[in-house]
Order: sequence, then structure tokens, then C-alpha cells
Amino acid sequence: MNSYQILTGREANEEIVEQALELDKLVYPAHYHTILSYALSWYRKNKDIFVFLLDGQKPIGYICLLPLSEQRYEEIRKGIVAQDMTTSLEDVLAYQSGLQYNLYIFSTVLHPEYHGGDGLPLLLQAIKNTLTRLESEGVGFKKVLADTVSPKGVKLAQSLGFMQVCSSNHDSIIQEADFNLFWQRLLP
Repeated sequence: MNSYQILTGREANEEIVEQALELDKLVYPAHYHTILSYALSWYRKNKDIFVFLLDGQKPIGYICLLPLSEQRYEEIRKGIVAQDMTTSLEDVLAYQSGLQYNLYIFSTVLHPEYHGGDGLPLLLQAIKNTLTRLESEGVGFKKVLADTVSPKGVKLAQSLGFMQVCSSNHDSIIQEADFNLFWQRLLP
């Protein structure tokens, strides 16, 4: 019997981040693994960049949602750079009420033993919860990028309103959606 728990980044801690990033090794080739030191520095700047799914106390999935500077967003949109290989702390923005952000979604990770169950819908619910709270705090969003590295990722992104904008230099497909369309598709 699974005892799932959704955690937002604000509810988690650095130990959860570190444990969740270990899941990359189960689902991605090494060149797609999120670099821990980068992820922790981003997390310290903006706790809202992660959502997690736990089974009991063990992370079994996570998604990273980075609000990026305009320049970094465009560089990723053009497929020039891989997200965490070069994204500096300055490129990751802290949320402020009254401002609108471009969002970058990558590392949609779910432990393989949980594929086909409730895990992915719960992770999407966690995104919805986080974005709903942020919007209630006066934070707005404009566009959303997704960096998809698998056929399943491409299909998921397309189901959420994303359309391909390019193939990246790191063998992935960059897709983009208007935030409002993404939001509508995210809602059940």
C-alpha cells in the first residue's frame, strides 16, 4: 500500500532535494543528471522551484520549475544551452508579487517502479498547487518552456499545450506553451 505525499519546495528541505536528484540516475543518461550544487544553490534562492512526490518518507519523483531571466529563457528556447550545465544563480529568479515570469520545466522524474500509477498525476497536482499559491501571492507567469528528452516527455508536454520550437544542442526537444493554455490543460 502506497502512502503518497506531495511536498512543495517550501515544505521540503535540502536533504529531500538531494535524495530526489538521485532519481535522475534511474531514468536519464548521465549527461541529463541535474548537478546537485547548482540545484541546491537555486533552491536556497527560490524554494518554489521544486515539487516532490514521496512514498512514505522516500522521494519517488520530482519536477523542477525554474523562473528564469529573459536572456537565459531565450538561450534555452533556442536550444543553445542545457539547463543546469550553465544556468547561473543570477539567471534563476526569486518570485516577487506583481511581476510576471517565464517558467522553465525540466527534470520530470518518476521512479520507474511507479510508472503507470498515480505518480505522474500527483506530480502535476503538485505543480498546480504551487502555481495556484504563487498566483494568490500576486506572482504571474507569461510563457513556459519544457525540455523533453524522451518520447513520453514529448507526449506529456504536448498534452499540456506545448509545441516544439527546436531541437537542442543536447539531444532534446525544446517545447513552449503560453502559460494560460498550460494552466487550462493542467487543470482536471
